[in-house]
Amino acid sequence: MTRFVKWLLGIILLLAFIIGTFFWFEAEKEVRILCSMFKHGQSTEQVIRTLNTGHHLEYVHQNNRITVDSPKTLGTAKCTIQFSEIGQVLSSEYTQSFSLNKTAAWIGSFGFFGMIFFQLLLALGFPYGKLAWGGFYEILPVSLRIGSGIAVFVYSYGIIVLFESAQIIQLLNKPELVEYSVWIFSLQFGLSTIGNLQSKSEMEKKIMTPIGILFCCLCLTVGMTG
Repeated sequence: MTRFVKWLLGIILLLAFIIGTFFWFEAEKEVRILCSMFKHGQSTEQVIRTLNTGHHLEYVHQNNRITVDSPKTLGTAKCTIQFSEIGQVLSSEYTQSFSLNKTAAWIGSFGFFGMIFFQLLLALGFPYGKLAWGGFYEILPVSLRIGSGIAVFVYSYGIIVLFESAQIIQLLNKPELVEYSVWIFSLQFGLSTIGNLQSKSEMEKKIMTPIGILFCCLCLTVGMTG
């Protein structure tokens, strides 16, 4: 397979991932928002009329209940609407059995912890330099050790950003800063992936390239939540 074909395939897969993730969050949001619109006393006809305005959902009407979900979220976002015997809303409950952005944040954070440990070893002079910084050195020179030391703090900040963006913790309480930071991390890992592909070290190319792609996709997933 030629390099051009590999690059083209990679771009197509990335676009497919972005589009799929976008529609996942749009469908999840639609089910959640519509579910919040159904109030006690509304008629069955009003509810169905509202549901028919949706673009990403499907629903099943059985007896005194309507169950709403979306195939685009694999049924993980669901709204259950209960009706009285005369066809009026008694309750409307939204449930989510799987959170894509929180899962991505947890996986990304565990990965960042691993990178913190790895960069710390490089900063301390351990002979793993072939996996980083272009793979030119087995033991990094002082300037690159300092860079690895800085990377430890960058990845630590990244963990906070992922958790806060996914609303797992609230520490910084600066939504705009967190949002921009997630997209910057996505761009950073996208660029580092390109750099890893050009590395002179086969170890860095084979090991760090998929890691960079994974981190880029995880940050994109968390970032697209907004």
